[in-house]
Amino acid sequence: SNVKINGKNSTIPTLCSVNKEQYLDFYKFNYDDGDKQKIIDKLADGNNIIVSSTLKTSLSLKKNDTLSLKLKDDKAVKFKVIGFYDTLESTALMDIDVMKENIGDTYYSTCLVKGTKHTEVDTTTMKEKLAVTSGDKDVQIKTVDEIKDASIESNKQIVSIMQLFSLITLLIAVFGIVNNIIVSYMEKRRIFAVQRSIGMSKFQLVKIALVEALLTGIIGSVLGIAGGNGLLYIAPKIMMSLGLRLVMHITGIQILVCVGGSVLLTILTSIRSAVKTSKAQIIEAIKYE
Repeated sequence: SNVKINGKNSTIPTLCSVNKEQYLDFYKFNYDDGDKQKIIDKLADGNNIIVSSTLKTSLSLKKNDTLSLKLKDDKAVKFKVIGFYDTLESTALMDIDVMKENIGDTYYSTCLVKGTKHTEVDTTTMKEKLAVTSGDKDVQIKTVDEIKDASIESNKQIVSIMQLFSLITLLIAVFGIVNNIIVSYMEKRRIFAVQRSIGMSKFQLVKIALVEALLTGIIGSVLGIAGGNGLLYIAPKIMMSLGLRLVMHITGIQILVCVGGSVLLTILTSIRSAVKTSKAQIIEAIKYE
């Protein structure tokens, strides 16, 4: 882990060895640039390496680039980048024999065991049998579900911070909308009084407020959704440059809720302000500055 890259102020957090005969039986390999088995087989054709999409972005790598890795005794060994694969982790893949040759380790840090059945009962039974087999050795045995849960738990902090940031932004936006509408009616108080003095009814005043609120809510929602979609595009790229892959999306229901909430908020605030304005004395309102 944390393999240093010669000439770069960066590391590869996890370097994984690959048995080309069995790798695809155990892992979901998200590779879209050709035949998966062929690219895995190519790892054994010399010092070749496949890099994750997160490292590709953070290290600004291209296919056929060369990475000089400090492996055994800090000796720099050059590897050719032959492809990229999509994963949440910042990892790289190397053929198992090439890794043994360059690192010299003969022990495995992780072993995967695949059963013929995948029910919860069979998985638990297998885990118990492996625990007995390992004896007193310091070995951690985890099921796939436990690994998934651990990964989700480790990402909760980042997600919670982003959710808190989104909530604060939403509250600021709500207070901003309400404040702008109230200030707008205070500024137009004298204008409405003059219009009422020449025949505008209270109903017409409320009607104007309703139309204005509806348009404000719709336009504000459209601009907000456009800005949100822009953030959905930019934020993952920023996180990717930091070595973290983050998938963000917004559903159609969430868009409808945002539009409906924005329109409802502007309508309620505008009608309240309009009704209050309509009850004001015309003479006093005309004198208002």
